[in-house]
Amino acid sequence: MKRLLLFIFLGLLAGLLFTQFYDCHLDPGANYFDRAAQKSDAWHDALRRESSAPCFVFAGGSEVRMCLDPKLMKDEFGVRVINAGGMAGYGIRCNAALGVDYLRPGDCLILSIRSTRLKDDPGMTTSGLKFCWRRLGYRMFSSDLIPLSRDSLSHIFRGRSGELSMHLAKKIFRPDDIYKYDTNTRLHESGWCENFHKEGRMHCQFFSPAPHLDISFDEPMLLFLQQLKAACNARGAQLAIYMAPEALHDSVRTLSAIIAYQFTAAGIPVLKDPSFGCTDNQNFLADRPNHLTPEGTRHFSRIFAASLASPSPFWSLPDLESFIRARGYSPSGALLAY
Repeated sequence: MKRLLLFIFLGLLAGLLFTQFYDCHLDPGANYFDRAAQKSDAWHDALRRESSAPCFVFAGGSEVRMCLDPKLMKDEFGVRVINAGGMAGYGIRCNAALGVDYLRPGDCLILSIRSTRLKDDPGMTTSGLKFCWRRLGYRMFSSDLIPLSRDSLSHIFRGRSGELSMHLAKKIFRPDDIYKYDTNTRLHESGWCENFHKEGRMHCQFFSPAPHLDISFDEPMLLFLQQLKAACNARGAQLAIYMAPEALHDSVRTLSAIIAYQFTAAGIPVLKDPSFGCTDNQNFLADRPNHLTPEGTRHFSRIFAASLASPSPFWSLPDLESFIRARGYSPSGALLAY
């Protein structure tokens, strides 16, 4: 009986160790984004050695990693930007933690917000916690974003049998199968992932005028933003947001502007971009609605860099209100009657 229990224990231990080995060395997605993050690490170190001037750290999912060119922004506008993008599956909380780790006094964390994803749960995901552990180790617990708790630790050391089985099956039955972004992409020294895929071009989402637009944030999202702002302030940095570029019709700009107004009124600045991240230019869209081609990336990188280099990089409440009213709505989201 004791021998049986010992074998069971050793089997569980071996499974746990192999799962951790997979997460740290075999997971193709994590490996790819870790290589990209290492490029950002080197870019960050070079910027810090060059000057003590503040940096803008862009954080979020792959809509940051694949749609922001820090080198162009520095070369053409003199703006010091760090691309700290992760991937959507990591969750907004873990992606924010990856960005916060780069902050130094005087910096500004600019978090990617997609107007179509404001109701997302800002909780922790298993893949996000595993990636943060891989990248940051115990530093991931240095802020209130990711608490050092039994729940977070259980996620880190939790096995993902489904993904592991799928990976092994592919290796056996499709040995030539390659992770999607290991082809038709290029990792730049600045951390930008240049995306040459084009199969995801699709119709843009349209917005139909309504008597009232629902722009309310759920309480978990508000609590998360308060925690993130406190984490930035604790490092002597500021928090701002930007509307990440996405395949959205021009009509969605109204909703995005109202969202920007609510953020600004709550004390979180919004990076000035007249398009509010909306584009229906098919030449700008790569493999997903929120992934840009090289042409699209350069277009939006120039817009963001120009704003950051200007005396007023963020929207003001009067400017936003003027824009919203010109489109027939009040800042609260109510349709104006003329």
